[in-house]
Amino acid sequence: MAFDLIQAGAATTVAKNGTITFGYPSGRDKDSYVSGGEVLVIPTHQSVLTVGAGKFSVTYGDSDITVTYLGNLSIPAGTILTLQAGLVPAAFSEIPGKVANATGDNLQEILEDLAARVTALE
Repeated sequence: MAFDLIQAGAATTVAKNGTITFGYPSGRDKDSYVSGGEVLVIPTHQSVLTVGAGKFSVTYGDSDITVTYLGNLSIPAGTILTLQAGLVPAAFSEIPGKVANATGDNLQEILEDLAARVTALE
């Protein structure tokens, strides 16, 4: 899977349940990414974390990506963090209107449309 490496600096110390905001790379938005499987690199901890309980969570918002840090060891101010975020496969972004004239703006809507069509045929 292709992914983006996105960097952000911790403006202040980030404690447990604190947030770090990552800007979208040029030409990307929340629909560019697959949720799940993200990786967060924290060089001051010499840590590479995978998304999940007790580590961090990710929210893809309209204007930026918010990472909520769930670890116990605070991240010092000035730390440059790197988020690895998986991209939606190119084939999926080309699906609208090409698979049985499916409708929808994202993969989930397209799959729901196709599932409804299959159910109607049964």
